[in-house]
Amino acid sequence: MYELLGRNGEPIADQQIIFTFTHRDFTRTETVALRTDEKGRVALGALAEIKSFAAKSPNGREGRFSLEDFERTWSGEIHAKAGEVLQIPLPPELAEMQLRRATKDWVKAYVSLLEVRAGTFVSDHGGLLSVSGGFLVIDGLPSGDYALRLRGDARDITIKVAGGKSAHGWILGANRNLEAMHGAPLQIASAVNDHEFITVKLANATPLTRVHIAATRFVPAGNLFSGLGGFERFGVAEGAPA
Repeated sequence: MYELLGRNGEPIADQQIIFTFTHRDFTRTETVALRTDEKGRVALGALAEIKSFAAKSPNGREGRFSLEDFERTWSGEIHAKAGEVLQIPLPPELAEMQLRRATKDWVKAYVSLLEVRAGTFVSDHGGLLSVSGGFLVIDGLPSGDYALRLRGDARDITIKVAGGKSAHGWILGANRNLEAMHGAPLQIASAVNDHEFITVKLANATPLTRVHIAATRFVPAGNLFSGLGGFERFGVAEGAPA
């Protein structure tokens, strides 16, 4: 629902608004002209798969609104010990899809895991993928380099795996040393609103974990996440054995 209000909050009826919609899977935008009703509103519907839109009013002012309901900071590179079970946080639509899909291999249609050698894909390890508790689980990767892609988010993550022992925060392999990851990744396991309480359940929380909730009647002309999460994650290091 879009509302056009005056300076004192009064509805402005019968005004043409130029809307420009951006679909999450396409670069081409769609522009539509609609008019406000007697309450100054334009009913836009559910706007499924629309990630953002712009609205231009008759006085030339334009507002831009992001409709993405999930964002997080990501690790671009993950290090692991050979055979270790890895957890990768999933966007809610993929985590919830597990409940709607009857086939065992549905996850391979949305996620790919390929081994990389000398910059070339050499084998598919999608059979090691499963989904549990809001995480993509990868069980039993051997030593090597891998490219993980979450197709829905167009998200690419490099996974490097080494054999050997762990010592002082490093995985000491025969051919390379990898800095180990620091703890299991944090994830929102669920968020439920029963009209009286909002219950948020976290996975892998620590005493330093904090939850912030922002409530607003209108979608802000901007991005709430960028105000809280506008930072880069620290990367992980790697080196050669002495």
